[in-house]
Amino acid sequence: YSLASDLHGEVTKRFRANQIPMLLIVDRGGIVRDVVVGYSSERLAETKALLGRLLEERAGEGASAG
Repeated sequence: YSLASDLHGEVTKRFRANQIPMLLIVDRGGIVRDVVVGYSSERLAETKALLGRLLEERAGEGASAG
């Protein structure tokens, strides 16, 4: 997955991402699928599961398109 940097703080302001750590998971359609503020091992496991599902959805789309 890609990571991006917000050099001028525009995205930070738009998403009100003013806490650290903060993770926004945005799907390929531009929809925010999850927001994680702070850290917990339970949320980390949930986040990994969500990422896995999103990647599977994408893989499934490619397989059906062929």
